[in-house]
Formats: sequence, C-alpha cells, structure tokens
Amino acid sequence: MTDRPRSSVAPDATETTDTAPRASAPQPPPSTSAVASRLTAVLRPGLAVAGGAATALAVLAGWWWLALVGAGAVAGALQALTPVRRFTFVFMAGGTHLAASSLWVGAFSAPGAAVLVALQAAGWGLAALAVSRRTRWPWPFAVALGLSEWARGWWPLGGYPLSQLWLSQADGPFAALAALLGPIGITTLVVLAGAALASVLTPRCPSRAPLAALLGVAALTAIAGSVQPPAPVDRLEVAAVQGGGPRGIPAVRNDPAPLFERQIALTRTLGTEVDLVVWPEGALSATGQLTAADLEPLVELAAGFDGLLVSGVTERFDAVEAPGYFTNAAIAIEADGLVDRYDKRIPVPFGERVPARQLVERVADLSLVPRDMRPGERPPVVRTDLATIGVSISYENLFARVAREAVDQGAQLLVVPTNASSYVTDEVPVQQLAAARLRARETGRDLVVVGPTGPTALIRADGSVAARAPLDRSELVQGQLATRTGLTPYARVGDLFTVAAGVILLGMPLLASGRAQLHRRRHRHARRPRATTIDS
Repeated sequence: MTDRPRSSVAPDATETTDTAPRASAPQPPPSTSAVASRLTAVLRPGLAVAGGAATALAVLAGWWWLALVGAGAVAGALQALTPVRRFTFVFMAGGTHLAASSLWVGAFSAPGAAVLVALQAAGWGLAALAVSRRTRWPWPFAVALGLSEWARGWWPLGGYPLSQLWLSQADGPFAALAALLGPIGITTLVVLAGAALASVLTPRCPSRAPLAALLGVAALTAIAGSVQPPAPVDRLEVAAVQGGGPRGIPAVRNDPAPLFERQIALTRTLGTEVDLVVWPEGALSATGQLTAADLEPLVELAAGFDGLLVSGVTERFDAVEAPGYFTNAAIAIEADGLVDRYDKRIPVPFGERVPARQLVERVADLSLVPRDMRPGERPPVVRTDLATIGVSISYENLFARVAREAVDQGAQLLVVPTNASSYVTDEVPVQQLAAARLRARETGRDLVVVGPTGPTALIRADGSVAARAPLDRSELVQGQLATRTGLTPYARVGDLFTVAAGVILLGMPLLASGRAQLHRRRHRHARRPRATTIDS
C-alpha cells in the first residue's frame, strides 16, 4: 500500500483564491466640512469676480460702502490657496474692476484698452501673492494693493490712476484720510476694513486681529477727520464757465469754434465783481503757436470783468512727413494780456499719446489719435497778481503728486480745466469730480473744476461742493472761494510715510519667515551626528 501524497497547501487556503471577487469596504460619506470646502473652492473664482464688479460699481456710482463689500469678497477668495490660484483669482477680480470702469479707453484703441486692463489687473494679482497660506486673515493684501496703486500711478505708460479704489470714497468717511495719508492710505484702509469685516463675519473667525484692525481703522479715520484745512487768507469771487454742447464726439472730429463762441457769450453775462473766471481744457484752439490775434478776444473779456481769466488752450503743429504734435496748456490772461502759462506734462495713454506708435499703428486704427501731445516742463502753477494758482489739466487731476507739487510751489488755489465731452457715458466725469474733491482735501486748497459739458464745480478745501452744474448744459457756476497758504500733513509728507510703512509691514512677515527657516537649518545641523574615526 502506497502513501498518498500530502498537499503542501493548507485546506483553508484552497477555499479562497486570488481570482475570487472581494467585497469593497463601504466608504464613509463625505463630511459636511469636506463638502463645504469643495463648494468654496468652486465658488471662489465667482466670489473674486463679484468682488471686482462691486468695487467697480463703487467707483462709478460713488457708493463708498460697496468698496468695502467688494474688497471683503476679493479678500475672502484668497484664503488657503496656492500662489498660482491666488494670482489668477485676484487677476480676474482686477480685470473685472478695470474693464467695467475703463470702457472709455476702448473707444480710442481696443488694443490699448486690452493692454491697460491686463497690466493693471496684474497689479491686483501680484498684490494677492503677499498673502501666504499661513496668514490667518488676508491683511497683507490690503497693504500690497495700496502699494500696487501707488506704483501704477507711475508705471506703466507714465501711470494710470483711473479706476483706483480711492476714487470711490469722495462721499464716504474714509475721505477724511486724504489730508493725512493721501489716496494710497485711503485704498489701503478701505481694503483692510473690507478684509477685516469679512473675517469678523466668518463663523469661525481666525483670531481677534480682524476686530482689532477694524477698531484701528475707525480710530485713525476719526483722527484724520479732526485735521482742518489751513485758514483762509483772502476770498475771491470765482466763476466757472461750462459752454455745453454735444457729447460723444472725439476731439479730433469736433469743431472747437462753437464751444469758443458759447464760452464768450456766457462770460459776457458776468458782472464786474468777478476776480477769477476759469474756462475748460481746449476752449481755445490754434493752428501753430498762439498769436496776439488768438488772444485778443480773451484779453477783451478779462478787461470787461476786470479780473483774471484762466483758459485751456491747444496748439496743433503739423509736419510734412510725420504725425506732428500738439500742446495742451492753461494760460492766464489779464486786461494787459498774457500773464503766465502752464503746459500739461502727463498725457492720457492711447488718448493723447500712443506708446510705440509705429508698432501699434500696424495693428490698430489710430485715426482718433493722429498726433501725440508734447509734454511741458514747467511746474504746475501760473503766477499772477491775484494769486499763485495751481493747475492740473484734466487727466493730471488724477495724480496727487501734481496738486501737491503745485502747493509746494506756492499755489493758494487750484484749478482743473478738463474736457470729458468725448465720452458718451458718465464714468470719466464722475471720476474726475471725485478726484477733484479728494485733491482739495489732500492739499487743503479750494478748487475749481470746469469742462465744456462737465464736470463743473466749485469745491471747498474740505472736499464739499459749494456749487455745481449739471452735465451737458451751458451754465455759469459762480461763488466765493478762499485762497490759503498753510499745509496739510499729506501736503508736507506726501506718500513717503504710507509707502515706507507699507514696505515695512510687508517685509516683517518675510523677515520672520526667513529667520525661522535659518533657525531650523541651524538646529538640524547641530543635531546631525558627527562622523568618528578609529585610529588603527
């Protein structure tokens, strides 16, 4: 009898094979927090875009509180994101904000509008990179966006301050900050307050820091509100002459003669008790250099009301084999003739100057900008027996540094000859008036802004509007304004304090992070075992 071979496999093992199907373990349902996290990730781009739309509407409608809402929405989209997503989402927000509030640029040059919006939106995106995943709430975004707006006031294309967030605050409590911290301080604290408010309203507020920031912003705004304009030196009877006319006609296609005639007719209705009359940008137009014959009607008017007339004037110089150029100036006229002149120094990108014209004209129609403006070189003032008057011509009114330089040169009163008649919509006039009101508060100077179709207003040094004309109409705006010589804190220091403080605040977390990494490296090196040698 032979022995049966024994199986080397245990009986239990033969009952289950690798090919037998295995029942998968039931997966637990996703937690509520996980679902909320995924939903938030999906909604964040929309939240950022909605925030950009809200800030644009705040600028265009003057609803100062909506800037807080929009800034809070954008800041809320920054939490716990990778750097690429932070940049992308906030770039989308900035693009929405700038595209909605800069539609006018497209009327002159669609490629120029695309370039401007992309470059400005990139400033928003770069500001978002100041926020790290370790930041418990996105306060660095507020500081970085303020610095970004300051930088974009200088570069690219010589600066483009239109649509910046400080323009939304002319009617709000943050406007008081203008005399203390200027426009960049306003933007920084508006975004900081919006981000802090969004964090405080979050069910799980990360810390008490957002609430402390809100209280700090409120306290600083109250302190700024206590800063009073310099005392008046003298009072002047001032008239701003809005000639009226159609809107939506580009300057290159508009006949300047009818406006000039309306300006003369309205000015002749003034009495003799007027010290200063201000006309809009480009109210007088000349081919070539101004002549005595060009100035004669203005000299007669100044003699008629026995005062000073400040008028905008353009001179067109054509060339045979080149586009030529034009000048955009403000002249001061008395009964004896021309007293002084200031030539505009900052042209409107793609409106008065086309960067890289020879390249751009190959891909875009530049018929609405046939020649570039030749910038002036003198300080932004006209010196007269009546007063030293600071001048910001139209677009220059958006640059705080121009008005501040005028005051530094002794300006006792500010005038802004402007021309927004090329634009069908109100977006540019609204921003020009808001900028004028904030320039008055920053410098502590009364201000006159006048355009052919508006905005036209007399503005006090505290930013309030003493008198104003409706858009489009032919109308005189007349009243008393004061000359002043003192300086506000912002007029003395400018953006130096705000920019320096912003750089330090952003640098502190980076410095702390660098020191922590250096400490960890040294600690690891100290704990690393040293190799020992054995003598043979």
